Amino acid sequence: MQKLGLSPEYLGILQALIFLIYIFGIARLMISGNRIFGPQPGILGPMLFLALFVFSAIFSAGIFLGYPFYLFWEKKDLSAAARIVTSSAISLFVFIVFSLVILTVFR
Repeated sequence: MQKLGLSPEYLGILQALIFLIYIFGIARLMISGNRIFGPQPGILGPMLFLALFVFSAIFSAGIFLGYPFYLFWEKKDLSAAARIVTSSAISLFVFIVFSLVILTVFR
């Protein structure tokens, strides 16, 4: 992303924000699942949940590790890749702590 002039730290923050938007969407889907799809009797509900779980793991890995892997493998830039992954992890941690504080204060 050097063509756009984005620093690895900024990219890490963007990745964490994209991940949080994805988490919000999945959480809304899970909360509204019975209303949207109706109750799922039998094995279909657990199967769909596990499929969503596996998809989420793959999607999350793609968000957090896709571009750093490209930098490491193709560009041989281990430093930038490590800075992006570290920035993503720290940003996600800060967002989680911030959310927990807000939930605790406004409950």
